[in-house]
Order: sequence, then C-alpha cells, then structure tokens
Amino acid sequence: MAIPILSIEAYFDCLSIAAGVPSSVAPASTRELHLLGYLARLLALFEGEPLADWGYAFALTSRGFPHSAAFEIARIELAGEGHIEQCEPETFVATARGRDELMELMGLSFLASRSRWLNAAADCSLALPMGSIRYALTSRNDLLGSGGSGQPRELVTPAYLDRVHSERTLIEDALGGESADLLAPAVAWLSIYVLEAREQLAA
Repeated sequence: MAIPILSIEAYFDCLSIAAGVPSSVAPASTRELHLLGYLARLLALFEGEPLADWGYAFALTSRGFPHSAAFEIARIELAGEGHIEQCEPETFVATARGRDELMELMGLSFLASRSRWLNAAADCSLALPMGSIRYALTSRNDLLGSGGSGQPRELVTPAYLDRVHSERTLIEDALGGESADLLAPAVAWLSIYVLEAREQLAA
C-alpha cells in the first residue's frame, strides 16, 4: 500500500485557514476547511496566478462539496501533531502550537506568498454564510466539469479559466480600480456567482 505524500502547500493552507477563520465563525468543519481552501485557490487564479502553481487540486464530490485528497492528508497530519484540535465532531481550530508552527512556515517565501489568498478566503466566511460560499462555487453548471458518474471531478475547468480574467477586470472597474484589499472584490465576485447560479436554476 502506497504511503500518502504530504503536500507542504496543503499543510500550510489548511493550518492557515484553521487559524484565520474569524472567531465568530470558528470552529470550522472539515468540509468548510476544504471549501475555504478551494476558494483561496480560486482567488489566486482571480489574481492571475498560474493554475499549476497551486501545488494540488480540488474535485467536486458526488455530494456537492469541494474536496482535495492532499488537503485532507494535511488536515489529518495537523490534527495528529496537535496543530489543530477537534472542538466538536468534525470541527477544528488551530492550537497555540499550531499558530507557532504557522509563524515558522511564514518564513518560507513560497508559502508566505499564499497568505493573501488564504486570509481573504477565511475572511469571506465572515462576510457571507458558508452555505452561500458553497452555493456560489459549486452551483454554476457552465463552470463545472461534466458530472453524472458519481465520481469526484476536477472543479477548475477551461470555461472557468476563460472567464476569470475578464471577471476580474469587470469587478475592479465596478469597485473603482484595483484594490490592495482582496476581500471586497472577493465578496463581489462570490455574490455575482450566487445570483448567476440562481438564474440558472430558475431558467
């Protein structure tokens, strides 16, 4: 049996999100950690980062949740090391030890550069309910890979990549130009996706 390989990017991302979820939202469930991790990946694409640079992929499960095998391996490792702890069944927060670990990892520039997207994703959970975030990211039929098999499928499709850069330009124009704060354009972007998904369902 093959030994799962730990992705340092997924390890850092999971710990960052567990530590960054606002206290009014924490603790985050396993599914919510995956959801916000996926949102961070999309925000990186939104700002022009190459798809391959993220380091690992997410898929949509048959139950409609974003999920990453690499992210889940990292979550289990973090829990085993005491860097995140379970508060209630399947909900987790970062421990003091985990926050210390995060500060050490921030010393690595290739990880620290991800913090902008990870922090914005965590902050979105304060601006929008988790259910709305999930709905925005998984209900757009034209942005999802073809389904029907019941098997996990890659969430980022060519259709999404074709749209994302033009969407960024439109949102920045609407907000008065490029913003140093990623939260405002991120929330606007998610809100547009919620509205478009509802229109698709109503059609």
